[in-house]
Amino acid sequence: MPFDPAALGGDSRLQTASTEALALAESLRKGPAPRRKEDGPLPPNQEESSIDWQELAAFLRDPLKFFFRDTLGIHSGITLEEEGEEDVLEAGELEWWQWRNRIISEDPGLLADPESLVRRFSESLRLSGAVAATPFSALSGTRQLEDARSLADQLKRLQSEGLATGRPFSVLLDPAAAVPSGSPGPGELLRIPSPRIPLEDGRVLALTGRLPGLRLLEKDGRPVEGIWTGLDFISGNRVKSRHLLLSWTAALILGSMDSGPMEYRVFRLGGHDFPARHYHFDAGTGDGTGGAERRVLARSSDILEALVRIRERSRRTPLILHHEVADELSKAEKKNGALEGEILTDAVRVGWNAIVGNTRGFSSLRDNPYRSFLPGEPDYNSPLLQDAWRELYRDGGLA
Repeated sequence: MPFDPAALGGDSRLQTASTEALALAESLRKGPAPRRKEDGPLPPNQEESSIDWQELAAFLRDPLKFFFRDTLGIHSGITLEEEGEEDVLEAGELEWWQWRNRIISEDPGLLADPESLVRRFSESLRLSGAVAATPFSALSGTRQLEDARSLADQLKRLQSEGLATGRPFSVLLDPAAAVPSGSPGPGELLRIPSPRIPLEDGRVLALTGRLPGLRLLEKDGRPVEGIWTGLDFISGNRVKSRHLLLSWTAALILGSMDSGPMEYRVFRLGGHDFPARHYHFDAGTGDGTGGAERRVLARSSDILEALVRIRERSRRTPLILHHEVADELSKAEKKNGALEGEILTDAVRVGWNAIVGNTRGFSSLRDNPYRSFLPGEPDYNSPLLQDAWRELYRDGGLA
């Protein structure tokens, strides 16, 4: 039978045929009592009428945490960095990575002077008292300068492809906003109506929040109407699903806009010269020139609704389609063709076991504290998992 989250409440009156759920409940009672929002099964959240759009990307980044912590209120007692970059960044470099991404997103032109950029970062640390003058800090400064110079070289290529370096504009999702007319200018805030997603229980979920760091494509020094751009920062040596979640979700929202852009191009800065990804909101536009990845999101509204539906279904049963599993499925599909039925189930099992059994380096799935709450072996044949893979990753343009 499907996993029943009520089994985690430890209610002795609960009747269930799930021996795995019973074993989990007993193990939880033997150990430290988890913090819960409330005992017993989770009632419908009648007060939830809106969420920040970034919560959709956060859900896909760690669906196990969404189920156990956000839905059931069970806390692991272990806190991992929200950025999830422990696998590629040393602790001493994390502040630099986060600071440089925030600053460069607002003004990529700062990369024109890498030395000045690193000095500005060092000064910010000194003023905050976050670091002392040590041999390690001097070594870190050398690494940061090398990193900034590498990004500066990449920026020149991105500018030749149309990335503008002026002030960005932002989009604000506002339930009370009217449909905008015209294109936003640098530094402006464009208010658009919040996407409203109907739920199975009759409620409507409105998406709110701000989409920052947007610019118009630039060609021959002039802005190109109808083509908006964004900037992603890629850690590590290759692009993985976790790098795409935020910009892909933003693309769904932009593609759902009335009088929105025809195309959204996401440029990338990182350890290599990564190709841009072009999201086309009309199947007849663009060709992914210049080696760019091309994804057609002509049904952006439908995909956005599918994402919200998958999230709501994941309140009732844990979704094990972690982004690392999705990466394994993408590799399997490229090698073997479309994944369906038993072929998909086998690919999920192989991918899951390969990840949790690999002891080299950090793994955001293997080292996920919420994975230990799963009752025994995951359900590799879960309809929820198959729907999420098909509707979001394979057909939804995320993979």
